[in-house]
Amino acid sequence: MDEQELRRALRDSAELRILTILQLAMTAGVILFLLVVVVLHVAREAGPVDSTMARTAQILSVVHVATAVGCWGMAFFLYNALLRAGNRAAVDEPRDEHSDENTKTDSQARHSFLALRNATMVRLALLEAAAIFGLVVLLIAALCGVLGKQPLYWVNLVSPVFFIAFAFLTLPSEDRVIEKLRQVTHESHQEA
Repeated sequence: MDEQELRRALRDSAELRILTILQLAMTAGVILFLLVVVVLHVAREAGPVDSTMARTAQILSVVHVATAVGCWGMAFFLYNALLRAGNRAAVDEPRDEHSDENTKTDSQARHSFLALRNATMVRLALLEAAAIFGLVVLLIAALCGVLGKQPLYWVNLVSPVFFIAFAFLTLPSEDRVIEKLRQVTHESHQEA
């Protein structure tokens, strides 16, 4: 399947729009949660620190760092593995001998786009999980009053900021999708 066929199939389908909407929706959820944490932190009146909750926030911060590193590693590993597996399945799909070449190409393109969407959603879900976990720790730290007194807790903001930046920097475009599918197809042919 050449690049022009992929571009035609991508334009004829709603895959690019679906992928963009899903990515923006996931990002919007993290941004809204971040805004809630910031508003609660700013609105909280100075008062005593709840030491039990502060200890919980401290423990969760350590767990968050470990979880974020694991989620980030798994996200990129699984993304590539799912793309390769989906592309191999699209290429190896049995063809009806009575189908014309356009039908075969459209079917292969559909499978490739579906593999890309699935891989992207898995990657984003894992990155979002780390981001939400970081925001939960920040929320706990803000509610117990420790966030303003010990700025080290703001380190939990790294995963949400990473997720938001990553999501905006990797928003799907026709060129980006075609390039990724071409790259995966090339890698699959080298493995064969």
